Amino acid sequence: MVIMSVVWSIGAILEEPARPKFHDFMLDLIKGENVTEVYNIDLIRPYEQKAIPAKLLECQTIYDLCYDTHKLVWQNWMMTVPSYKVPVGGKFQELIIPTVDSIRNNYLLTLYINTKSHMLLTGPTGTGKTVNVINEIGTQNKKRQQLPERDLHQPDHGLQRADGLQPDPAPDRDQDGHQAAPAQVRSGGTVADLN
Repeated sequence: MVIMSVVWSIGAILEEPARPKFHDFMLDLIKGENVTEVYNIDLIRPYEQKAIPAKLLECQTIYDLCYDTHKLVWQNWMMTVPSYKVPVGGKFQELIIPTVDSIRNNYLLTLYINTKSHMLLTGPTGTGKTVNVINEIGTQNKKRQQLPERDLHQPDHGLQRADGLQPDPAPDRDQDGHQAAPAQVRSGGTVADLN
């Protein structure tokens, strides 16, 4: 888990062009190479060369792999979900086809939801961030049998529920007059565009 934690904390902030270099660094670190010399790293404390016992699969980059904590093995992200089958009669605009990126993002999003942590998901326009976040929150709500999520990202329409129902006629208000979530119910919001 330490390797995956390093990849998805330190390595997660790297943009695509830098990721192969980070991949090489991580492989050298895992193999026990002297990374301080190879990568000219100046450390305050002495570095102890030590191999990490990890059986990684062949991959383009370490970002393509996920550690399965139940099976205790590394596997490709695509192997963590069932094969996608287009639903009979499914409309093109309603399809959410899993990709390596969406599977990784949904995994991390679920982790953050389950640990009640905050998350800022960024990326280029049109990569499915909003669609995947709303879909994953809906999936989590169904698992927990909670109220449907409230969709706050629709511009100029006020507060609407994602299921199309109108808000409660007399919702609870906080001290500033804003609608408040009922007691004991977690809430969240999405911002689709910060422009």
